[in-house]
Amino acid sequence: MNIEIKKATESEWEEAMELAWRTFLQFEAPCYKEEGCENFLKFVSSEDMFKMFRIGEYLLYVAVCGEKILGMGTMRGKGHISLLFIDREYQRKGIATNILRALQKEAEERNGSVTLTVNASPYGYEFYKRIGFIPSDDEKEEDGIIYTPMTCVKRI
Repeated sequence: MNIEIKKATESEWEEAMELAWRTFLQFEAPCYKEEGCENFLKFVSSEDMFKMFRIGEYLLYVAVCGEKILGMGTMRGKGHISLLFIDREYQRKGIATNILRALQKEAEERNGSVTLTVNASPYGYEFYKRIGFIPSDDEKEEDGIIYTPMTCVKRI
């Protein structure tokens, strides 16, 4: 299987956000309250976020095989990972790590730093820990969204 990690095009935005929502429902939603699920859907459906993407302030990288998007990751600011989702069928194949590497390289080119931050979901927490992120605070819940702030200061 030939998987390419690349910056997404505008035409890939909607499919990538649908993948994020679908994967969220499978792995995250079971531990969230209704408020958290509704707020997550608003986030991935946001026109403002798409506008930021179009002007380059919100990066989206995708993992593709042919025409199919297998995974997606987004970054805002100087290196904050705000979404990272891999289709269920393609998890545990190094795709998420490779997307993070591409985003980290982008952060380094833009800011001169490899430091990344993330608000890790309960499902993603152990993955981020395994690849070098460390908690920077205790688990939190805000607007129904459960997360642990984490930071990585080394190359992934």
